[in-house]
Amino acid sequence: MLDRVSELYYTAREARAVLGLNEHTFQTWVKSGKISRTKLPGMGQGVYLKREIDKKARLIEAAMFLDTTKDLEYKPATVLEVDAETHLAHLIYGKRVLKPEAQRLRRQLVEINPEATWLLYDRDMLAASINIVPVTREAIEDFKQGVRGWLFVGSGQVKQFAPGEPLEVIVIDLMTTPTVPPEKRNFYAQAILRDLATTTLRQWGMRGVHIASLYACGSTDAGRKLLRNQWFTELGEPVPGRVIFELSDVLHSDLLLLQPYQEAFTEWKSEHGE
Repeated sequence: MLDRVSELYYTAREARAVLGLNEHTFQTWVKSGKISRTKLPGMGQGVYLKREIDKKARLIEAAMFLDTTKDLEYKPATVLEVDAETHLAHLIYGKRVLKPEAQRLRRQLVEINPEATWLLYDRDMLAASINIVPVTREAIEDFKQGVRGWLFVGSGQVKQFAPGEPLEVIVIDLMTTPTVPPEKRNFYAQAILRDLATTTLRQWGMRGVHIASLYACGSTDAGRKLLRNQWFTELGEPVPGRVIFELSDVLHSDLLLLQPYQEAFTEWKSEHGE
């Protein structure tokens, strides 16, 4: 019975995360009838129909992006654009990213895996970037112990997004420019994740790239808040300031951002008799 309920309904916490609402706004929407709460027999807390919540989330997303994405350009990074990414990292993390070794690793990642670094421009400004990297099982274990993802780039532990064995993937950096208000930074984060999901992840799924699991480090309050709202499992803080998160089953996750990939990969498997 409980399995069937969780299959059809969200809890309040899950519904808030899907909609991107804080608790006060969510409860206001419930009281005003914008969101329907269902009371099931034998359950003390109300639940929310997934079908309705997911539809409302898509409408919110569509409204948010309708008039604001015309000046945005999402693209893979080239070696020539690494300096712009380094400048963005410098604004966020400080002088350590300007060390020659750190800059070399950013260039090397683009050379080793041209599909690992993605950029979002707002006209001529680099607004956001993300490094999403498939690595070896040994690297995953080290990452879970707090080792920084950039250290795997120069150690021969980076893989390619290719069909075959299931891939374990880490997000090294998800950066947004700090030169704009927090609301705009949040918009850029959502925009690059949306494009990553609907374009890049979908294309990987269509090629038969099997992404088994995702790992990320929350090194800022904003990063940790985002990951905690996206059904990642918090594994702990092995190194001060580095909280590790895991999404262990990408193909069966309820995370909306993964649906384009899941559908494309399922279709690829069907076409190839797998």
